[in-house]
Amino acid sequence: MARLLREGTGADTGPAADGVPDDRRAACTAAAGYPATGAPSGPAARAASAGRPATGAAASDPSARSTANAAHSTPTALTPDVVIVGAGPAGLTAAARLAVRLDGGVLVLDREPEPGGVPRHCRNRGFGLRDLRRPLTGQGYAHALAQRAAAAGAVVLTDATVTGWSDARTLDVTTPEGRLRVSADAVVLATGARERPRHARLIPGDRPASGIYTTGQLLTGLADFTGHRAVILGTEPLSWSTVTTLRRVGCRTALLTTERPTPGSYAQRLRHGATVATRTRISRIDGRNGSLAAVEIEHLVTGQRRTIPCDTLVLTGDWTPDHELARAAHLDLDPVTRAPLVDPTLRTSRPSVYAAGALIHPGGTAANAAATGRRVADQVLAQWGGR
Repeated sequence: MARLLREGTGADTGPAADGVPDDRRAACTAAAGYPATGAPSGPAARAASAGRPATGAAASDPSARSTANAAHSTPTALTPDVVIVGAGPAGLTAAARLAVRLDGGVLVLDREPEPGGVPRHCRNRGFGLRDLRRPLTGQGYAHALAQRAAAAGAVVLTDATVTGWSDARTLDVTTPEGRLRVSADAVVLATGARERPRHARLIPGDRPASGIYTTGQLLTGLADFTGHRAVILGTEPLSWSTVTTLRRVGCRTALLTTERPTPGSYAQRLRHGATVATRTRISRIDGRNGSLAAVEIEHLVTGQRRTIPCDTLVLTGDWTPDHELARAAHLDLDPVTRAPLVDPTLRTSRPSVYAAGALIHPGGTAANAAATGRRVADQVLAQWGGR
């Protein structure tokens, strides 16, 4: 269900077990326009707030049915000062910086069930050194950023999907409890980026039902992963992080392949002892009995081909911005990356809409995304903080 996250726990809003005073929490939630904890909680009220018809005794009350039906047909209006779409490093960092300075509230919306973005799926260390000044796993880093945002007074609403725009500063949002209409002085898009899947990369060959992943698919499905021998497409920092992730679940990386002329980080190659095939591409995927059996790689200069047996292929890199909301708003997009075009203040072609994080720098690190979150917060404060 859609949840308001509180400081320190990532749990539903409730008694102030996290040390945040009740009056402060109520003020923060009210400022964001979301019903405060302690609101009426009878069957009719819960059904009305969720946009569902009441049942049981409450269903026989005409006024209760009327309230529930009205809630179902009319979105709940929220009016924070700033709404941020995306609870990754950029969005959470911006929220923490803004919330301590704005009395009118900061609301963060994310379609995932937990905040943190991609880092929350990463078990390896190396996160947090630049912005939090301590080494953390990706999961620890995501949790720390969510804690900081909640402690500052920002409201983080998960399981909340933004479906479109009502006007230049108003978003339509769908949650399991019902629809929302969020109007704010400033909108920050921090929706991130995603890797192109196999079909978008036009890799020829068989189409096995299992064994081919993007990094995101691998990380989110790691609990059910059963591979033993992998080929990784790419030699970016994320590619090397994937080597570590696979090793921890008992899968050996047989080869990393890249079209680049150099194999990337010497330190990473030394650390992992992995083989890198430069100036190569995957020329064919071979499947057997519905599973991945091997990949064929081709040298771009000589044309020589060889087959690498494997049961796992991880496609890393080749990022594309998650720009659906930017397109729906008819924002100007970069003709090459398709990311929203921004000026030096990170404003888009619509003055009330800003963009930050991997949405404008696809493939960047979490630290870089967090840095743009701090920057966009400062710019929003400079433009809107006094209003």
